[in-house]
Amino acid sequence: MQDIPYKYDKWVQGEYCRLTKVKDYWGNNLPATDNFAPGVSDIIEFRPMIEASARVMALQAGEIDVCVNPPISDLKFLKDDKNITVYEQPGTRLFYFAFNVEKKPWDNQKLRQAVACAIDKKSVLDAALNGKGTLQKTILNRGLWGFYDEMPGYDYNLERAKQLMKESGVTAPIKTTLTYATGAPYEQIATVIQANLAQIGITVDLVPMEQAALKAACKDGKQSLFLWRWNEDSKVDFVYRDLFYTGSGSNYHHFSDPKADKLIDDVATLKDQNKRMEAGVELQKYLVDECPQVPLYIANLVVAYNKKLKGQYFYGGGNHDWRHAYIAK
Repeated sequence: MQDIPYKYDKWVQGEYCRLTKVKDYWGNNLPATDNFAPGVSDIIEFRPMIEASARVMALQAGEIDVCVNPPISDLKFLKDDKNITVYEQPGTRLFYFAFNVEKKPWDNQKLRQAVACAIDKKSVLDAALNGKGTLQKTILNRGLWGFYDEMPGYDYNLERAKQLMKESGVTAPIKTTLTYATGAPYEQIATVIQANLAQIGITVDLVPMEQAALKAACKDGKQSLFLWRWNEDSKVDFVYRDLFYTGSGSNYHHFSDPKADKLIDDVATLKDQNKRMEAGVELQKYLVDECPQVPLYIANLVVAYNKKLKGQYFYGGGNHDWRHAYIAK
């Protein structure tokens, strides 16, 4: 008897990864074979289709059964298609703008705060997702234990931005680069932020990169400003420690702060749950004040799929469960 419902079958780079059903899987809660449409009972195939419009066309043509993150502009047409269901729920994936705090002038906290006040988050969300998301102040993903978003944060306020910039001692004009992954929604986010920062005398050159190259550049500290996203739906330490702890491989901010490290350790180790919660709230307030990143929004989960698809389970961050999915007759 096997303890996994599906096994790896074949991978063709850039085309698909195929899993096949394990015949002698011990579990008894997978859909019965006679519920499947002919020819699809034993296979789950994942196809990487970077171009969103191509995913939509493939779904409408019946070439695929699920289209993740369809373009917002196409949702009306998909909703009008009698063969397709469009599903939407609040998400958990946080998109953010960030600083490499080891690079001048971004080692200046007041200047980082000034930039935060100059970013019009609502315009960012409208440009990226036509408003399909939730604006955010804290650095923690929604739905995680200890989530706290009631600090003042940084609303769009050009006068405050200019005052903070004056307090920073750094004078305009400033010229810098914003590095991000190619394609949507980063292109749209970057364009809005470029225009926002120009209003306080910061000229931003946009530098799109393939995601693997961007990740390597951020890890090596070659970027100045950058766009990134982070999803975690179960463990707060995978946000705090991974993104902000001194020396973490995912700490692309290159942020190092003894107080933050101590609070991160407290959240991970304190046995008194009230004290642990207090440490988590203090940590979120502290990180927002230190401002190594500017949280922008949590994107809604939007998935379009074949109306005959059954048994799927969607998660807000995109790590969906397909073990029980099937195409009904």
